[in-house]
Amino acid sequence: MNKQLVRRVKPLIDEVFGCFGMLAEIRIKCKMLRKKVRQAKKGFGEINPQEIKQKTQQMHSDLVTYNKRICDIYSELNSYGVFSHMV
Repeated sequence: MNKQLVRRVKPLIDEVFGCFGMLAEIRIKCKMLRKKVRQAKKGFGEINPQEIKQKTQQMHSDLVTYNKRICDIYSELNSYGVFSHMV
């Protein structure tokens, strides 16, 4: 790869890794929420249905945002021919 292409590609790859990190964070939040709901069903605490709904809606919104950005970055990297060397 030439230097100009590397200057364009490196920030995009860094951003993708950032998005992957955010997806991992959402996964952890989802597991924590699921654990909280299971514990409440067993009688260990209470759950607020409105809170659960709000949190799941926010996680869904975040997932859609990060997915769209990853797809956009993939398209941009593909336009630079980054994936043409892969089999």
